[in-house]
Amino acid sequence: MLLNMDVDYPTQMPDLTQQADAMPTPGMKEQTLFFSNVRLDAARMEDCLQPVLAYRKRTGVPLYCSEFGAYDRASMPSRLRWYRDTIDLFARHHIGWSNWDYRGNFGIVDDEGNEQPFRKILFPW
Repeated sequence: MLLNMDVDYPTQMPDLTQQADAMPTPGMKEQTLFFSNVRLDAARMEDCLQPVLAYRKRTGVPLYCSEFGAYDRASMPSRLRWYRDTIDLFARHHIGWSNWDYRGNFGIVDDEGNEQPFRKILFPW
């Protein structure tokens, strides 16, 4: 059974133990439990980033997020909130980034080439 649910951002996730137990692979189960009973918000993203920030502090290497984005099935208001929090996190921690794609499910423009509202969050100029 694959988990298929709408998730608004930010949100408090429900207990997903039952769904995790039905996952076909240990990796899918682990990934589902990672989101079980947690608050999905900027603070959670900050917490998840701590090992990476510690690695940079230890090694001095620059950080770059080569692919990220909010899937087009999420509501636009939710996507906008997520993009704002993500870009703020990258800026505060001096992390380079690139959006997943230019055109497509995570695109800065839609299939017709129309600019998505979050373009101004990514590129405010």
